[in-house]
Amino acid sequence: MASPTPPASAVHGTVQEGREPRAALSFAPTGSGGGALPMALLGALPGLAVDAVEPDAEVAAAAQRFFGVPAGGGARLRLHALDGASFLGDARRAGQVHRAQSTD
Repeated sequence: MASPTPPASAVHGTVQEGREPRAALSFAPTGSGGGALPMALLGALPGLAVDAVEPDAEVAAAAQRFFGVPAGGGARLRLHALDGASFLGDARRAGQVHRAQSTD
């Protein structure tokens, strides 16, 4: 059975940094480490956008170098080397809503 694709109305029109519009269903894992959870969810849920947050810049770089997390992210994945609480506070003040959040 094919995975459901979100209707066009489920994708908001904000274009950031020349990227495609992000999906309406979003997830913000803080402490994303090597990126296994974000990458698995992106593979399983085509309508999902992920803001992966890792406070250790060296760990974030290793996720890109060794574990297949794409450098530069893309339309559905953004990797942030920031403290999780700071990221979520900044996102909230900017009006960004994540439908789900996890902390590791």
